[in-house]
Amino acid sequence: MAYVHGSDHRRDLYYAARALDNTFYVLACNAVDGPQPWRFSGGSAIYDPEGQSMGQAPGSGEGLVVADLDPEFMGRTRAVHRMLADLELARVS
Repeated sequence: MAYVHGSDHRRDLYYAARALDNTFYVLACNAVDGPQPWRFSGGSAIYDPEGQSMGQAPGSGEGLVVADLDPEFMGRTRAVHRMLADLELARVS
């Protein structure tokens, strides 16, 4: 991704929403720093299938985000949040 300073709120919202919409893990990697007007805002992150942040890198300088991805948690989340199953039913109808 390539989010510049000032767009952090969109960066954080978009990837959390995609994780929840699709009930899967989202790993987002953003460039960091650089010259204006292309000064990137960092904030690489990992989101769980419920859209919760599992960790986020800083907005400046180097950083590393590490998380354990649990397929069983993803399965439990999909059993409760049925968006994908409902979408499949809509295609069949």
